[in-house]
This record gives sequence, C-alpha cells and structure tokens, in this order.
Amino acid sequence: MLKFICLKRLFQLKSDTQTNHKVASLNAISIGKYINESTLISKIQIETVAASDQLSLKATSEYIERKRMLATRLNVNASNRGDSLTVYASAEDLYAGMLHLPGLSLTGGAKQGRVQLSAGFNDTLRKVSGLVGVRADVVDEHGPNGRVVALRILPSHITRGSKTWQIFAHKIQIDTAQVVIDKFFVMNREQELLLDGIASRSREDSVTLRLRNFDLAPFTQVIERMGYVFEGRTNGSATMKSALHAGEITADILLDSLQVNDIPAPPLRLTSRWDFLRNRAGVTVTD
Repeated sequence: MLKFICLKRLFQLKSDTQTNHKVASLNAISIGKYINESTLISKIQIETVAASDQLSLKATSEYIERKRMLATRLNVNASNRGDSLTVYASAEDLYAGMLHLPGLSLTGGAKQGRVQLSAGFNDTLRKVSGLVGVRADVVDEHGPNGRVVALRILPSHITRGSKTWQIFAHKIQIDTAQVVIDKFFVMNREQELLLDGIASRSREDSVTLRLRNFDLAPFTQVIERMGYVFEGRTNGSATMKSALHAGEITADILLDSLQVNDIPAPPLRLTSRWDFLRNRAGVTVTD
C-alpha cells in the first residue's frame, strides 16, 4: 500500500534552451516520502543533458528494508554517457541476514560488455575492514553451455586488528552449467585458504577447500551475531562433489588454538561425509 505524506514540490522541471539542459527533480519534505512501509526516500533528483546523451540520478534514503536486508542512510549517485554507466553508493549500515557491514561504500561501472564493482566497509567497533573488487567480462557469447563470463578479482583484502588477508584468484569462469574456480586464495604470509575446482550438477566435478594454519577471524562475524566470540586456526581439506545440486561433502579438518567466548577448548579433529542426494550425513569429532 502506497503512503504519501505532506509532499511539496512534487515535480519540478527546469529548462535552459541555450544549453539544451533539462533538470527534473522529485523532492519530499524533511518528514520524507514513504514508497511503502519499509522504504523511506528523502530525495530523488534526475538530471538529463539531451545534447550529449547524459543522464544522472541522485537519491537519498533514511532506510530501505527488504525481508532480511536493511540499509540505513543510503546515498546513490549514478550517471551515464553514451554506452557507459557509473554508480557510487554508500550506506551507514547494511544488514543482510547475519551479516553486518558498517560504513559501506560501493563503486561500479559498466561499458562495452564489461562490468567492474568494488565494495568497502569499515567496522570500527570490531576493528574489521575490507575492500573487495571484481571485474566481469564476456569472453564467449556462444560457449558450449551458453555465454561465458570471466571474473577477475581486483586488489582485495580483509583486515582485522593488525592482521590482513589478501584475496585473489588465477581465474574464475561462469556459464549456465558450471563455475570454474582456478585457485581462489585468501591468505597472508602465515595462513592460507585455497578454493579450487569446478562447481556443477555433475558428480564428476568437485570443488576442494584447503586450509593451512588459517585463522577463522575473517569469517566469525556471523557467529558473533549469534552471541559467540569464536577464535581458532584450521588445517585440512574438504571436497564437495556436484556442488550445484544434491552435493556430497567429504571433510577432514583440524581445529587448533580454539576459544569460544574466551574459554579455551582442546584441539579438535572434524571428519565428516554428507550426501544430500541420499539424505545421509556422518560427522566424527575427536580430541
């Protein structure tokens, strides 16, 4: 149900015939304009320059809420020129399921079949920050499984306290039937997480995760939202066959230096096998 509260200057159009410049802006008063019960937009401004085929869009929102996603103090700036598009967005906080990204900034662009996107966040309370960038290119319009898109990881990292983990990959290719991952790393000098293989619906294809002295710190935010502070290092591997449909997982992972809410735990070895197609699972934990 749409709700509109105390709108003023609903639509304002200005035209400058000498420069062929047209500005259209849609403004609401400080109370705001409710698009629906979960979206409050403060201001939208659209600007076009007909002579040069330019379009710009600026929008601000106190919050946008959709199911398990909430973004606060959202600002969006987008513009295009010819066949190119540039987008910048920022949010004071982004909540998506169990994930919380404060101080989020997003920069992206698209031109001639290439899309580039970078996202950064800074959690000063947990002393966690990160920057992740990716570029997508269409490398084959008529591959054996349809269009093939190559993803390139741009310089990316996650930092927690004094530790930084670099993120990169040799190659990632995606089509309608599979995702080919050629050595995706999250690592620093002492630690390494490696993901490698082919994710598909076939039992002949598999994706393998390898861990070397890897600190769980970069991925503990979800657990912390549940009220647990989890620390530890991992060694071992896990393999998943048919990752895109009714997969089968085999894992053998050692957890060391384990602490839960600052309470030390003995080293643990986790071995498991999950077969989702047959609804079978086996897990063994030893110390």
